[in-house]
Amino acid sequence: MSAKQRVPHSKYYWALMTAAIVIGIAGIYIILGVLVGMLEFRFGLRALAFALMFFTIGAARAIDEKILAKSPHLVRSKDRQLLAAKLGYDPVAGTPLGTGNGQTPGYTAPGATAPAAYGSVAPSQAPAGSGYGQMPEYGQTPSYSQGQAPAQPQAPAQP
Repeated sequence: MSAKQRVPHSKYYWALMTAAIVIGIAGIYIILGVLVGMLEFRFGLRALAFALMFFTIGAARAIDEKILAKSPHLVRSKDRQLLAAKLGYDPVAGTPLGTGNGQTPGYTAPGATAPAAYGSVAPSQAPAGSGYGQMPEYGQTPSYSQGQAPAQPQAPAQP
């Protein structure tokens, strides 16, 4: 093993650390600023104040470990491989290690064709001579550049 072993963290690690540091600094301020002025024994309170900072950071790390144990899919992207090796399966995809084609889900290798969307027909499988052209994607306006003209509005029927 290496001298420094990396530990996987959840996506909320830095938010937890920030909250722990803010709570620790507020606790130090309260202990040192308020209580030390009121009470006689100063050294014990100073030691307590700095111990509070380490306690809050330790609590944040423990919470992060619990989050990762309960929901491994919340792992940071840079720690995904590390957690996958630890668990024996990919925490995001849920597939065991060593199965599949070894590609990351959603990634298409350069030069390979992307898979067709669900319910769509690949261009090579489309019926020849359908004559209707391609439907526009959702939210796009149809293009009439293939020789089609837009339909002319009709006059309303007279009763």
